[in-house]
Amino acid sequence: MTTRLALILFALIVGAVALDMAMGWGGTLFVLKKAYGLLDWVMFWR
Repeated sequence: MTTRLALILFALIVGAVALDMAMGWGGTLFVLKKAYGLLDWVMFWR
């Protein structure tokens, strides 16, 4: 994974969490679990 791709993924995850908190949807834990799953998947394929 390149640094650029890692930064893009980080920005998307932080943006999703910030949007979730701002809208008050209450799914922050869900978003963080999905982000962890994505990280685990990327680490597996690395």
